[in-house]
Amino acid sequence: MKKYFILIVTLFMLSFTANVYSNECPSGYAETFVQMSINGCDYSVHICYNCTPSPSEYSSIRVFGYAPLNPNCSQAWTPDQIMQYIYGQVYTPAFFQNLCSSIPPCGQGGIYVDYIYEKCWEMHNHNGIIDFVPCNLTNCYCYELWLFCWDTLQQKWIATKVYGPSPSCVEDFCGDTQYSQVQQPRNGETSECFNLWTPCTW
Repeated sequence: MKKYFILIVTLFMLSFTANVYSNECPSGYAETFVQMSINGCDYSVHICYNCTPSPSEYSSIRVFGYAPLNPNCSQAWTPDQIMQYIYGQVYTPAFFQNLCSSIPPCGQGGIYVDYIYEKCWEMHNHNGIIDFVPCNLTNCYCYELWLFCWDTLQQKWIATKVYGPSPSCVEDFCGDTQYSQVQQPRNGETSECFNLWTPCTW
């Protein structure tokens, strides 16, 4: 009976996650949803990723949204702090290896991975659940290029920054609008676009 209960809860959570997020990953990306506990509250994090078939091509990871699993959980962190925490958990060789299983030993050259930080965001209200998703009006984002490999002697991942942080666009399409200046959307509505933290400077 306990096994059936766990299965029902799992299916409910998967259905909840699919219904909350209204954005889809860009073409060529796979997607996954990861549950994270962030400063005492649980969140579902939407991650898009691309595993390339050879080390000569670039792979990429991009956080593409997040939503609280319990809207009544009191969160003291700002959305900027939440995003920085998520990036710190997701943008690592170990996380990439779990997704793609393709990091070679350092003696074989490693694999190049783009970290993509979305700049423009908006909030969607789904029956009281506020999810954060990229505006993606002009595909304007910040990115870094990293080289991952596995050190067989020290038995650990090696991550070396190759390039960045750098913006993919020249203009600041979101302007100076910050999260604190945007009104919370009512049920079924979407907020205006605003900036969230990235390591880039526009």
